[in-house]
Amino acid sequence: KEHQGHAALAAFSLVTSELLRIVPVPSDGRDHILGDLLITPDGTVYATDSAAPIIWRLAPGAEEMDKLIEYPAWISLQGLVLQERTLLVADYANGLYAIDLSASAPVVHALAPPAGATLLGLDGLAPAPGGLVAVQNGVTPQRIVRIALAPDISAITGVTVLASALPHLTDLALLTLVN
Repeated sequence: KEHQGHAALAAFSLVTSELLRIVPVPSDGRDHILGDLLITPDGTVYATDSAAPIIWRLAPGAEEMDKLIEYPAWISLQGLVLQERTLLVADYANGLYAIDLSASAPVVHALAPPAGATLLGLDGLAPAPGGLVAVQNGVTPQRIVRIALAPDISAITGVTVLASALPHLTDLALLTLVN
């Protein structure tokens, strides 16, 4: 009960499974739930907060997480993908956002779906050539979609359903692409 509303990242040894350290989300009087996270090649960790509209960052060697960005329109942040200097993040209630990390302060841009498509209910994201593959469990039936992006990641050029209503695809959340 005393941990309700508190969140943290935990680092474990991949060799021994030993807990190496715990880095809590800075206390600000709000509830926090860390959901999806992304570890970049340089070791930076980005984590979505599903309770507060925040993306947290833990820089390599840092002792504390910092707030990368807080965006009031976000409702329930989910999956993250980094493509070049753009962080793509799924918001379960609002769709997909691109965050330009090359500016001095991150710049958020909502990516509108093409006509006849919806991006509501996006959860897990994985990078794919020319875009993303995503779990979309906030629609019925749940499905896996491919989201094609413009080369400069400024727009969505297409949404294709890859799998839907299959009996073994129940309670989808995260995904990993292999080969």
